[in-house]
Amino acid sequence: IPIVGARPSTQLGLNGGPLPVSALAPLKKTFAATEEADGFVDPWGLPLVRWHEVSAERARVCELVLRPLSPKELAPTLRRVMKVARSLGFTVPVEAAIHAHFDAAPFRSTPALRRLVLDWSARRASLLRALEPNPRCRKLGPFPADVVRVAQAATDDLPFETLAAGLLLGGLHRAVDLNLLGLVERYPKQPTIEVRCLPGSLDAEATLARLAHARAFLQSIPTT
Repeated sequence: IPIVGARPSTQLGLNGGPLPVSALAPLKKTFAATEEADGFVDPWGLPLVRWHEVSAERARVCELVLRPLSPKELAPTLRRVMKVARSLGFTVPVEAAIHAHFDAAPFRSTPALRRLVLDWSARRASLLRALEPNPRCRKLGPFPADVVRVAQAATDDLPFETLAAGLLLGGLHRAVDLNLLGLVERYPKQPTIEVRCLPGSLDAEATLARLAHARAFLQSIPTT
């Protein structure tokens, strides 16, 4: 679970005061972590914390990124992470969002990609009521109109690569509710479908309920 955070000597801490290195002591106990100049690593040298130089005015302290989780791992891991965050005094920025990534591989077909765009667009209002996006989060929104038109005009026998290129030419981008770049790009940085419209929260049960809604939508898309 890598964390990108501010160096303790240069950044406001979790409750607005200086962040002591001792606040990260649980890392040493839980992961047998070793402190280095640019953060903490586990016994195999993999990063657990990396310091990031930012100005002291920044309200954000860190971003926590979970490794890929199986469905059975998700709930206990999320509950544990949020419990630790609350115990350390973490707060949620007013414009925060949680981004959930789902494997894009099952959706790499023209019928599935078309349905993702069209079904999300048709059901967006009801989906957003269930997912409860943060109204202060600015990098959200529907698919561009030309993207929807490309999906409407495509037929299921169109090659996947042709549809993907058409959606990109239509203006598909990442700052929407459902980021499909990891699905349509030839060499994506993250080969995922990213649900971006979940609100920032330290409430594990509410977050799990929203994730279940997102998963149910994706599972409603035929992939065979």
